[in-house]
Parts: sequence; C-alpha cells; structure tokens
Amino acid sequence: MRNWKSIAFFAAMLTFFMVVWARVSVVIFALFASHDYPTLQAMLGQIISAENLEFLLVWGVLIVAIIGASLLVFMPLLIVTAPWVGHATWHAYKGMIGAHQEAFSPSLA
Repeated sequence: MRNWKSIAFFAAMLTFFMVVWARVSVVIFALFASHDYPTLQAMLGQIISAENLEFLLVWGVLIVAIIGASLLVFMPLLIVTAPWVGHATWHAYKGMIGAHQEAFSPSLA
C-alpha cells in the first residue's frame, strides 16, 4: 500500500464533512417529514437538538457499530438490524423533541 497517506487524508476529510453534515441535518429532515413546521422553526429545533453533542456522537457510533457488524458478520442480518436501528432512531428523535417541546410549540410558527 503505497498511498496510505492519501487514503488517511481522504478518510480524515470524509469524516470531517460527515460530522459537519450530521450536525447540521440530524433533526431538520425528520421535522420536515413528520410535522408541518416552517423552515425557521425547524432550524431552531436543529440548533437546540445539536447542543447535546455527546448523545449524538454515542448514537452515531452505535449505529455504525451495529450496521457495520451486520455487514461484516452476515449481510442478510441487515434485514433485522436496519429496521431495528431505524425504529430506535425514531424513538431517540421523538425523545429529543419531547425534551425540548417548548422550542417546537406551534406558537413560534
């Protein structure tokens, strides 16, 4: 492997951009999909939910570990793990929204 420096640089840049993208979009798409929130209110909800960075990092690592383990061990296992992770992610999102309900009240619309 002669190009390990290029691969490491590419992996670092990809990780950086994925962290930035996840930080910006972790809740806003779900708010648009599940509720009829205006853009400004959805952006406020995103800012509030992104304050809990430790939770988001742990949750992201768990998702990567579970899906990655299913891919490495037995790919058809994704039939079970992908919906399970999606369901758990939905409940985590609902819990995060419930914890900051005042920011998502219709009075801001």
